[in-house]
Amino acid sequence: MILDYQKQLDLRITRKFPGGFRLLLDIYNALNAGTVIQANPTWGSSWLRPQSILNGRSMRFGGEWNF
Repeated sequence: MILDYQKQLDLRITRKFPGGFRLLLDIYNALNAGTVIQANPTWGSSWLRPQSILNGRSMRFGGEWNF
């Protein structure tokens, strides 16, 4: 049994400032796909029931200072 392909789009937005400072915004799973990663392979009433799915959309803010 082959499950669907994982379709995940990750984005990074950066803004550079004078003095070597940079702000970062990372967006993971930007399209909020709910792809099944693992399904129950044993035969029975719970056959092919999803055991784990792709994590939901998340964001991370950050900064970087190069000197």
